[in-house]
Amino acid sequence: NWYAMPADGSDLPRRLTNDRRNNRQLAFNSDQTQAVYLSGRDELRRLDLSNFQSELLVKDEFWGYYNDQPGFSPDDRYILYTAYRNFERDIFVYDQQTTETHNLTQTGVTEAGPSWSPDGKYIYLVSNRTQPNYPYGLQEPDMYRLPLQAFDPPYRSDKWEELFV
Repeated sequence: NWYAMPADGSDLPRRLTNDRRNNRQLAFNSDQTQAVYLSGRDELRRLDLSNFQSELLVKDEFWGYYNDQPGFSPDDRYILYTAYRNFERDIFVYDQQTTETHNLTQTGVTEAGPSWSPDGKYIYLVSNRTQPNYPYGLQEPDMYRLPLQAFDPPYRSDKWEELFV
């Protein structure tokens, strides 16, 4: 659960959530009206800071230890997080408008510590591109910049008909 108390210690802690899980890795959006966090071993949740209502966004393999902190994109539309695939961490983006999740890496090695660039056009991460993390941990990682690009929707056959009929 999440708790709050005055910084001067003048009052007792007040419980904000009523989850029966280990909550961790709290991150705020740009105007501090929402937060995201990991709950238990398999949930990414959003917390509305005006009423402290928590909402499940994603069920995935976060495991219960050593997780990267999720984070909002600079425009607050997307949430960046990591989840495990075959003992290795992949980087995912959750779109709050469409509720779609996209795996950005899928490489078979761990990508960790993702962070947005200030303009939201890149994601920075650390990885050893040639050696899996399991079982020895991330050895000799380098930093990488992953460019993000918007793509048009897939070409559809009905457009073909319009062009050549």
